[in-house]
Amino acid sequence: MRFTVYYEGQENTQFKTWMSALTLKHRVSEKLNLNYFVSTFNTDETEFFDVLGEYRLDELERDLGSDEYGEVAYNRGVGAFLNHARNELKANVYNIYHKGDFQQDNSRTNWGVKFQRDYVTNNINEWNYIDSSRFNTPKPSDSIGYTNPANIPYQYLELSKAVHANTEMNSSRITGFLQHRIRFNKQRKIELLNHDSLQKNM
Repeated sequence: MRFTVYYEGQENTQFKTWMSALTLKHRVSEKLNLNYFVSTFNTDETEFFDVLGEYRLDELERDLGSDEYGEVAYNRGVGAFLNHARNELKANVYNIYHKGDFQQDNSRTNWGVKFQRDYVTNNINEWNYIDSSRFNTPKPSDSIGYTNPANIPYQYLELSKAVHANTEMNSSRITGFLQHRIRFNKQRKIELLNHDSLQKNM
């Protein structure tokens, strides 16, 4: 047996990414520091391809005395497949961040606020078509038994795999934190009182 495969087609895949950031630090006084950050992230991805594959299965001549030994005696079957895709992904992310620090003699306060905006678009258009021995797979119903062509029902082309989706997401997020720390003098005595919790059996 001899199995032969042929491929042809083209694939064009691109990934483009941009990043940028800006930082501003402001020392208001010895006790107060303010920081500002701005950043952006952008990506643009495309996946385009059309790949056609054709194959055939041949029975070889096995008679050692034949002049055509090892050559194709007859064909067992042929088939083909086509893979198609037009996929696109685009995303834009923007950030604005502020962070502050204020320090006194025995205490220190830190805070921060962040705002983020996301734009994401994802388009998927991908399908596979398979033809085996000159029949579509999956094979639609045939027209055997119909004498009048006008009575033959319309047949749709059935694909072995098809994915079509469009997704768009826009979101905004705000996060923040506040932290205050106090430093106690080692010479200062601290007493901790423990209170037993009262539990009630239900």
